[in-house]
Formats: sequence, C-alpha cells, structure tokens
Amino acid sequence: MKMMVVIPMKPYRFWLARCEPTRTEYLWLKNGIIARSGDGREEVQILCDNERAKLIMDYAARACPEVLPYIQRIANPPY
Repeated sequence: MKMMVVIPMKPYRFWLARCEPTRTEYLWLKNGIIARSGDGREEVQILCDNERAKLIMDYAARACPEVLPYIQRIANPPY
C-alpha cells in the first residue's frame, strides 16, 4: 500500500540536522519532495510503502522525538 509521509519544513530541517548522514533514513528524508500545503506552508512529502513509513517513524522516535507530533502519514495518497 502506498503511503505519504508529510513533514512541515521547520520540523523537517530540525530533524535532518540531527540525522546521521550515513543512515538510509537520512537518504529517504533528503529525497522527499518539497511542496506547498493547502494553506501555503512548505512541507516535505515522501511517497513510500507502509513498511518504509514505519521505519521512518521509528527512526524519528529514536533520533528526534520532538518532530513526531508534526509528521503525518497519509494512506493511499491521490497520486
């Protein structure tokens, strides 16, 4: 199943600064798409499967738990 992990830009940058560049999850974060939300704010969108979304969330919980409240997981995104 497709998932979309969505992170607002400010928490994304905070998390990215705390990530280890050698981690696979870091590469997934860096390869996200920067888009504008419905209210005009920038966010990072990462299209992935359910397993990868879970790994991203698990890494966030370990490496930067402060960003967890800002992360959204959208099942079956429209694109």
